[in-house]
Amino acid sequence: MDIETEFSGPEIVGLLGVVLAGVGAVVPWVTAAIDVGPVDTAVVVSGLDAAGILTLVLAVIAALVVLTPGFGRDGPVATGLVGVALVVVGVRGFLAIPGIAMPGVGLYLTVAGGLALAVGGLLDYVARTDSRSPAPG
Repeated sequence: MDIETEFSGPEIVGLLGVVLAGVGAVVPWVTAAIDVGPVDTAVVVSGLDAAGILTLVLAVIAALVVLTPGFGRDGPVATGLVGVALVVVGVRGFLAIPGIAMPGVGLYLTVAGGLALAVGGLLDYVARTDSRSPAPG
């Protein structure tokens, strides 16, 4: 596998999205404070206890696509689609939180990582399309 050592702007945005989504997969997704008589406690659900495993797998797939030039013209599309999937997983996580709980930082990182991947994929697609079109004249 040939891994590039120099990255374009869209690839850097994509790698930022990979890092955000990867970290978001393992940090808390939901926190709930429970008041039980004289004892107060907090319940914390990490991403790995929820759909964080899926987001971690998606982040690894996106990293392979961004780092492997062999994906050619389909790489930006794949990166963008993985980004959209991460946003969907994160938003569904927000919607599934019960009223007594608060979203954790993991959900925010998952959505931010997905958005960065989608934007990076779009920018890479546009850059590749512009470089293939003939110069006017």
